[in-house]
Amino acid sequence: MKGKILVTINLMLILLAITGFSYSHWSDTINIEGTIKMAHRKLIIDSEKVLTPTGVEYDGYYKTPDKLTLVITCENITKNWKIAIGLLIHNNGTLPLKLEKTQITVFNNTEDITIHFNITTWYYGPYAKGTDFNALGVWNGTEFEDIPPPDNVTTPISLDQCEHAISWTIVEFKPQDPNIESIEIITIEATPVSSLDI
Repeated sequence: MKGKILVTINLMLILLAITGFSYSHWSDTINIEGTIKMAHRKLIIDSEKVLTPTGVEYDGYYKTPDKLTLVITCENITKNWKIAIGLLIHNNGTLPLKLEKTQITVFNNTEDITIHFNITTWYYGPYAKGTDFNALGVWNGTEFEDIPPPDNVTTPISLDQCEHAISWTIVEFKPQDPNIESIEIITIEATPVSSLDI
């Protein structure tokens, strides 16, 4: 009797093993678990400069916490008021990027008043990782009167991982409406705009 029970249990175990093997052998799906590290693209502002002609002042500026935008606050804007904005732009992602432009938007409170400003931007680069920006002649030591530095390039600028570019922008108050002679306060947002370099 004991032998018959033992044979029956062994037979069931063998059949169960064969069934599992057959199912796994002929199943059309398979589950695989693992971790995949995804590539990402990110163009950030490494450093910034805000320059004005003699006698012109601005209130202050800051980079957003994600380093994607420079925000500048200015008061008492009158005709022919000017400011220069320099951005040291860095491809901090893992994919090549193209710097398409530096987007400049001017607000009075929440109203977009960019139309009342002449905006001209010049671009420089690309610069490899480890470039000495002190020796470039387009970044450190630059004064308002030096804008634009020589040897600018056209956009888009292709930037590999860890490469840099520089943009210099002059924003000048030139109201479209002759009745607008001054603006009490403005906020300028400067954001590098990129696309994937394929």
